[in-house]
Amino acid sequence: MRTSSETKPEAREERPSFPQTGGLAGWQKRLVEAAARERLAELTVGKLADEVRLSRYWFSRAFRSSYGIPPAEWLQDRRLREAERRLRVTDDTVERIALDVGYRSGSQLARMFRRRMGASPSVWRRR
Repeated sequence: MRTSSETKPEAREERPSFPQTGGLAGWQKRLVEAAARERLAELTVGKLADEVRLSRYWFSRAFRSSYGIPPAEWLQDRRLREAERRLRVTDDTVERIALDVGYRSGSQLARMFRRRMGASPSVWRRR
């Protein structure tokens, strides 16, 4: 009978060797950041994965390793931060800002904004 410390060498060799994900490479991070700055409204996790030439699965793992949060959460945060900035420095309507940062409607932005900021975009803007 084998003990748990004994392993069959051939068993180790039969396992597929997947690349270890230590995070995104520097060039991949730069592409992700640039895409978010330039095309935030149209970005999805799948499009970001395509941008850095990884499958969605591997991109999500590497992204989380690099940034500490899932890519969908990061995109949501970027959208909300940009909406907050635009509410502060422009007179654009909530609907216009929502569409520009990637939400389907002003009400979708309002729902997400309220969860994060504790107030609707209109109320927050008046403060």
